[in-house]
Amino acid sequence: MGSENNGMGPVPTEEVKSIPKVKPQVDAGRLSMEAGLLRWIILAAAVLFIFFGIFRDETAAVFRKAATICLECIGIG
Repeated sequence: MGSENNGMGPVPTEEVKSIPKVKPQVDAGRLSMEAGLLRWIILAAAVLFIFFGIFRDETAAVFRKAATICLECIGIG
């Protein structure tokens, strides 16, 4: 199995040397907290825009546009 060729190019027979790990310069806990906060902000903005669209009665327009796009994709519209 080491020298078989399955059409993907030559198969290396020697072991591949691992790349040494580099320590991150940024505190992983802080980065994780910032990423979590950003996710919550984006989620809150999305929910706010959804409710704003419902309040403005835009649901019919959105469904009409979605149906048009869907029908164009299958070649009917």
